[in-house]
Amino acid sequence: MDKLVAQIPKNAREAIRIELNEYKGKQLASIRVWADKGDGSPAIATPKGLTVSIALLPRINAALTEAELEARAAGLLE
Repeated sequence: MDKLVAQIPKNAREAIRIELNEYKGKQLASIRVWADKGDGSPAIATPKGLTVSIALLPRINAALTEAELEARAAGLLE
């Protein structure tokens, strides 16, 4: 399974892509920076990112939710 779940703009030339992939029979989740080379060719994956077992997604999601709550409590997000 290769599925693009979300693409979030990072800046004018880069985006963060969240994808579900399969590699050698293992189900993986990838959060990676993709860059537009600016020459009209398709964006390419950069080494900046993380690929983990899908089984870790609930723990990562919980940690990100906690980070968001902490950022809100500190006044860093509205």
